[in-house]
Amino acid sequence: MLTGMTYYGHCGSKLATTSQQKKYVRKDGAENIRYLYKYRCTGKAYKARDCDGQTAYAKNILRILF
Repeated sequence: MLTGMTYYGHCGSKLATTSQQKKYVRKDGAENIRYLYKYRCTGKAYKARDCDGQTAYAKNILRILF
C-alpha cells in the first residue's frame, strides 16, 4: 500500500487508505458483499487544510499515475 508515501498535489496532505462495503442481493437470493478500497486526502477529509481537489481516488486510478 502507498499509505504515508504519497502526497496529494492540490494541498500537499498525505493520502490514507479507506474502505467501503456494498451489499446487494443477487437474483438467486444470495447476499453479496463487495469491498472497495480507496485512497483519500487526509487534509480535505478531516478539514485540516483548505483543499479544492477531489477527496477520494480508487486504487486502480493511482496505479495508472505511478
